[in-house]
Amino acid sequence: MKKEFKKVVWPDRKKVFNNTLVVLCVVVIGSVVVGLLDSGFVHLMKFLIGLSK
Repeated sequence: MKKEFKKVVWPDRKKVFNNTLVVLCVVVIGSVVVGLLDSGFVHLMKFLIGLSK
């Protein structure tokens, strides 16, 4: 097991920081897209319900 741990290449601080930024950006963009879709579907449902009245 010790030999295997010696083979592991650990990322440096810069790579970890960059990867963290990428993950955070993707999460924020994904959240905005899902929020906009949700809002759009809510407005669509309100419109469709309003047609039936």
